[in-house]
Amino acid sequence: MRLTGGDTVYLSNHVDPTWSIQRDIPAATTVELPAGSTLDDIAAVSVHRVVVGTDTGAPVDVTQLGRGFLLGSDYLPGPSQLNWTGDVELTASAPSAVVWSR
Repeated sequence: MRLTGGDTVYLSNHVDPTWSIQRDIPAATTVELPAGSTLDDIAAVSVHRVVVGTDTGAPVDVTQLGRGFLLGSDYLPGPSQLNWTGDVELTASAPSAVVWSR
């Protein structure tokens, strides 16, 4: 995830590949943003193919961002505000793609 006015990409794995999702079924994850971030601060949501161990060359198919929300001041989820449906294939030669942008 990238915020407006910056080049930092915030990753759910906190730049540790071993924290990446490593399974073939739908999954949920979180991305920690700076305190006070709002939906208007989000410039883009991207997905990344992360290799842990030997790269088998297997592609990753991404078809949906089912719900994206921010936590409220009470740390409870707010309403879903981001969603995307499509078909993106991540490969060794194209390991990242933007699936939502402002």
